[in-house]
Amino acid sequence: KPEPIADLGAQVAGHLTAAYDLLTAIREGRQPLCSVYEARTTVEMICAVFESHRLNGLRVKLPLETRDNPLGRF
Repeated sequence: KPEPIADLGAQVAGHLTAAYDLLTAIREGRQPLCSVYEARTTVEMICAVFESHRLNGLRVKLPLETRDNPLGRF
């Protein structure tokens, strides 16, 4: 199916979609579609990749035990 939103690329690149959702969430008294909680999980998953690489490919458990930036420990 073709994309129904004609200028979706421009909206995403300009962060317009996120801004509109944030304003709507404030108006409606709800969390944004991508809230701070989802952002925290995303950052933790990315940090887990770097931590695993730093440990030569070992598995790491989430939540990470060490809370500092794994890139700072390379």
